Amino acid sequence: MKTLYVGTKSKARIALLNSIGLKFKPLEIDFRESYFEDPISTIKLNSVGKYLAYAYKIDGYLATFDTIVYLDGVTLGKPRDRGEAFKFLKMLSGRDHEVYTGMVIGYKGEYLFDYVVSRVFFDELDDDIINWYLDKGEYINAAGGYSIQGYASIFVKRIEGCYYNVLGLPLNAFLNLMKRFGLKILEYLK
Repeated sequence: MKTLYVGTKSKARIALLNSIGLKFKPLEIDFRESYFEDPISTIKLNSVGKYLAYAYKIDGYLATFDTIVYLDGVTLGKPRDRGEAFKFLKMLSGRDHEVYTGMVIGYKGEYLFDYVVSRVFFDELDDDIINWYLDKGEYINAAGGYSIQGYASIFVKRIEGCYYNVLGLPLNAFLNLMKRFGLKILEYLK
């Protein structure tokens, strides 16, 4: 059985995969993400780019991901700083937005790509609650400037679609992608 490497710096993704007993080795991938008006082009370029950057450096399967928030034709990636995170949360306040996650699984340059979209509905956020949230530091490395599994959970009125997608890893879709690539899922579950 070949080792499964998961290329991510996301603690949420690692915790999620550990929670289902997936056998994998985390791999921190350095890749400069790019953002475009088209959300699918963005997540495909970033998740495939991360994969290709490391696919030949390891001996095993490699899974990579990219998650973005999309609102009114604007792609919101990871905020550069607190000011940009504040701007993102003001944009999302009282609105619904889409969360896209791109996923890649492959071996030595051969790969499959897929993605999942969920819709998230936010409550109205005033400046005080946004600043309270930003003080917690969860916006760092979080698409759209928020992490739904933490303090930002109080902003969410409802979700249409996969909750785990909003966390950055739609588990069911990812396991199905692994199967489509030919991996035997039970071999990778503890």
